[in-house]
Amino acid sequence: MAEEREASAGDERLNGGPKPAEAVKQGETAESAAQEAAGDAAGKTDSDGSSKQPKADEPHQKVEDESDESTTPPTPPVDEKVRAKNAFFNPQFHGPVWFQDGSGKRRQSINRTGDADELAESHVESGTLTALDDALSGGAAIVAVYGNAGMGKRSACVVALRRGGMAPILQLPRDLGFDDLAASIEHLKSEHENACFLLANAPVSFVEKLDEYGIRLLTEKLRESGSSRLLITTSGTPSKTDRALVVVKASEVPKFALVAAYFKKFPADEETVRRIRHVAGAQPVTLSFAVLHTMVAKLQADPSVSDEDLRQSLPGVVTTEALDRWFDTERSAREVAALACVATCEHAPRTDVDEQVDVLEAKLVGDDEAPGFRRTTAAGLAAGLVTTTTRPVESPYGGVHDEVVYVLDAQLEPVQVLEYLWTHEGAGFRKGLLEWLTTLVGYPTELWAGAVKAAGVLLTIDPRYVQSTLIGPWALADGYWPSVAAAQALGVPTILDIPSDIGLRLAAAWIDSPKFDLRFCAIIAYGDLLGAWEVESEAPIRLWLETFTGDRLATVAARRLGMLCAAGDDARLVRLAVLNLLADVASGRWPGTRREMRQAMWVFGYAVHALTIDDEVAAESLRSLLGEHEEEAKDVFVELLARTWSAPYARWATEGIVRDLVRAVEDERMDRRVVTDLIRAAKDVARTFGAVAALGDGLRRALALERRDNPDGVVARRLLDQFFPTS
Repeated sequence: MAEEREASAGDERLNGGPKPAEAVKQGETAESAAQEAAGDAAGKTDSDGSSKQPKADEPHQKVEDESDESTTPPTPPVDEKVRAKNAFFNPQFHGPVWFQDGSGKRRQSINRTGDADELAESHVESGTLTALDDALSGGAAIVAVYGNAGMGKRSACVVALRRGGMAPILQLPRDLGFDDLAASIEHLKSEHENACFLLANAPVSFVEKLDEYGIRLLTEKLRESGSSRLLITTSGTPSKTDRALVVVKASEVPKFALVAAYFKKFPADEETVRRIRHVAGAQPVTLSFAVLHTMVAKLQADPSVSDEDLRQSLPGVVTTEALDRWFDTERSAREVAALACVATCEHAPRTDVDEQVDVLEAKLVGDDEAPGFRRTTAAGLAAGLVTTTTRPVESPYGGVHDEVVYVLDAQLEPVQVLEYLWTHEGAGFRKGLLEWLTTLVGYPTELWAGAVKAAGVLLTIDPRYVQSTLIGPWALADGYWPSVAAAQALGVPTILDIPSDIGLRLAAAWIDSPKFDLRFCAIIAYGDLLGAWEVESEAPIRLWLETFTGDRLATVAARRLGMLCAAGDDARLVRLAVLNLLADVASGRWPGTRREMRQAMWVFGYAVHALTIDDEVAAESLRSLLGEHEEEAKDVFVELLARTWSAPYARWATEGIVRDLVRAVEDERMDRRVVTDLIRAAKDVARTFGAVAALGDGLRRALALERRDNPDGVVARRLLDQFFPTS
């Protein structure tokens, strides 16, 4: 058996197959991979001509640190609306649709058919929607919609297509050029002849350059078979458009119309409707059904509540007014530092935040000398805006204790406080704040998540300045943790539901950068918050392509691609996308080489490992995957088990998967019954493609190896006795 294992490993090395994580960490690389990586290094240089790409036989510290699971950085919490959007499934949703663009590069489109019905129920009638209805009913094949961000252009397009009975609705990547767009439409229509397409948030230059010839060519592609339409949205105003192009200017959704739509869906008494309409209808802020829910609940709980109290439910109103009043009094650098520290590190331990008030004050006044003993605390310095509370904290030594933490007043929004300070304070404050944030991301601490969140928020407020002076330097830093902080910051706009695509654009640019550090940061971003919670990021396919680069980042990409499956119980869209991609490749449904099939099984091994480690988020992800709400993803997961265990060229992956499952049972993170059910289900699937015997051989060999390597364990022995009693 040991000889067979070595022979299998040798076969994988000779055929250029991917290496398991253990081998890569030890620095083992195939000769061909070393030559390929060296070639990449020669072509990827900095502007000064020096290569940032490490040689294949030289370890890179960031890659070494990435493979170390002993320290996991905390992450900012994900907004509930974002969680709900990513957990959404209905019978019409079938995951992403893969295709090839004009250059043959594999890309991902988003199936918007499933959420069209839900959008149609809550979308408010507007001039945008009326104009789109008129254009589509008039036979327009291509329509461009322009206007500022946050005006509901994309939703209006999806609703207009749904009203016209057009399906499926496929959203294409925003960075497609004209030739790629034409080829992508042609490729997708070969399998979905009546598909309609949405190119959301395209560059305004794309609309400006779309001439009569291009419009005619795209129209021919759309009408080659079936009846397809293409809707394009863009921010800003095109300086010119071809007269052959139907153009719609997005109009602001009237607040009164939104209130009317809300009460149409959620009827209430006449007085409630009058009060809410009076308070919310004319406010110059962004309204949503969630905000109106809060206002109605407050009014129904206390009918005598004043209009001013109701206004406090509106986003931004109370924060701005409270800060205006606070700054009516001259504030010292220390007081401003206290407010900024709490807004950045809310819910962090009081003692840690008080220390940082001293540090930030020194940065703001330009004196890094220790300020010495101070009796004032953040709560005293920012009285009226900051208070303390307690939260339970698990002690590393066992038990739970109450930790005193700082919080902003309940009516204040941390994001809006940061935006207010950034906007109203001077250049000295901005410079000092960014220097202070940099001191917090050198290593994960209680303040890490707050610093990352603040950096991501500031990136949306002042993209050019913050990218060049904060996020970019973090990404290019020699240390591992600043790079991870930069990667997480790119995903902050996504997880906070901030209408900004700056994180997406930076990640897309950095993944193709010749600089090793920027590529590393982009890979981490796609395998972390950005890729897990923003389906438009195309994270699965982007990471998949990076696993073939031949350099050390290939292993990082493979690991991060697998980790997306364990991003959280609500991260169902990306989990299904990753599993579908791997299954399509492993099964041959997506035509590819034997190496690509083996690669898919190798990445699947990382996914199983990520789902079975000792981590609460991983456990929640696994429970959701195997529960009743992810039947489609579970079926794909079982298929991947069957194909991996039955493939003689995937023994490394088989052994790793079996080891992870068995040790999860040994450590009581998983019930043995779950593993036996998965084995039975995998055998049933293997029977459909005639590989039951091969699956049995692979599984028996892996269980025997685990029994030998872990003689004190009992799970592998019991599974062998149960499924292979004669072994």
